[in-house]
Amino acid sequence: MPPPTPSDDRAQARWQRDLTQLWPVAKGSLAEVRKPCTRPNCPACRDGRRHKVFLFCYREEGRSRCAYVPAGAVALVRQAIANGRKLERRLVTEGRALIAAQRRTDQKALHGGWRKCWPPAVPAAGSRSGKG
Repeated sequence: MPPPTPSDDRAQARWQRDLTQLWPVAKGSLAEVRKPCTRPNCPACRDGRRHKVFLFCYREEGRSRCAYVPAGAVALVRQAIANGRKLERRLVTEGRALIAAQRRTDQKALHGGWRKCWPPAVPAAGSRSGKG
């Protein structure tokens, strides 16, 4: 691996700065469900309305998991999930940029730059191009 360049250092500093703005972060989803309570003769449960509960659903070691979210933490968990999705999009973007930069570096090393391989050679007039 080549040593980092000053532009790599700037990109890393920018990445770290942007990453701090994405806190809190979580990967998963928030589900609103209705559950019965344990109180006898609860009017909401008796009428079938039940009680609103929020669950944070996620995957861990290949298995689906859910965790109860207190009502006061719902907004925080929503923000964390939104930040997690932004982070995933950013990781994909960074990965594509990394591959594109590596391809450019490899192409320059292989051909000494783009100009040597572009435009492609055009066959001379009257010569056969391998057809027929």
